[in-house]
Amino acid sequence: SIFSVGGNGGFGVGPLLAVALVTAFGMKGIFSFAAIAILMSGALFFLVPRIKKAADRMEKYAVKISSNQETVQGENNWHAFSRLTVVIVCRSIVFCAVESFLPLFCVHVLLQSNGVGSSTLTILSLIGVVTTLIGGVLADRFGYIKVIKYCMAGLVISLVAMVMTRNIIVLYMLLIPLGFAAFASYSSYVVLGQSYLAKNIGFASGVTLGLSFSVGGIVVPSLGWFADSYGLPAVMELIVLIAGVGALGTFFLPPISKKKLNKSM
Repeated sequence: SIFSVGGNGGFGVGPLLAVALVTAFGMKGIFSFAAIAILMSGALFFLVPRIKKAADRMEKYAVKISSNQETVQGENNWHAFSRLTVVIVCRSIVFCAVESFLPLFCVHVLLQSNGVGSSTLTILSLIGVVTTLIGGVLADRFGYIKVIKYCMAGLVISLVAMVMTRNIIVLYMLLIPLGFAAFASYSSYVVLGQSYLAKNIGFASGVTLGLSFSVGGIVVPSLGWFADSYGLPAVMELIVLIAGVGALGTFFLPPISKKKLNKSM
């Protein structure tokens, strides 16, 4: 979750910074991000060797510990990982769809200004930075599957309440449980995916992290066509349905299984 806070924080702060730069300097203000990229490149140039040394030390320490103790070797559970993938796909579609249609819902259905509509995304992103950390703590305490299950259920409930409300203040209040449900389980998906594919954690990380952003972006244009044909309330109801499918899928996630092997065998 600590790792994820950096990415989610960037997604939240980045658009705010872009708006400020464009407002102050026009489209040329976007070039300011080049300076940020250069600073980050310089930081990586100096930090990556230190990170590698730290990783090597941790690897040697792990080998030393495992040589004296019973080791735990995970197994690949592709069936469980495929179920998790379905849930991740649903969550990705819902998340990207909310980012795309929630501001429009505020403007065209709740009859609010463009500023009020767009501010919902800013609030949602800032809530996500905090709840990502909270979700990591809860996952360590109660388990990854429980956090994912309750977050998906909370996502459905929050979206249903949003679709039903016609009060902007109520909708703003609903951003808190919606942000928690959307972001608190983020790290749990990654770790659970790595646990299901313990022998291919690189592949598992790529799928869980990649699908979290890519699939939703691919599907949202089709939802946009649906909104043009049937209206924004209808597409919001469709988003609820997709979230419901994802929530149902969490009940089919099996517990993590590990095979214990004695070093002497």
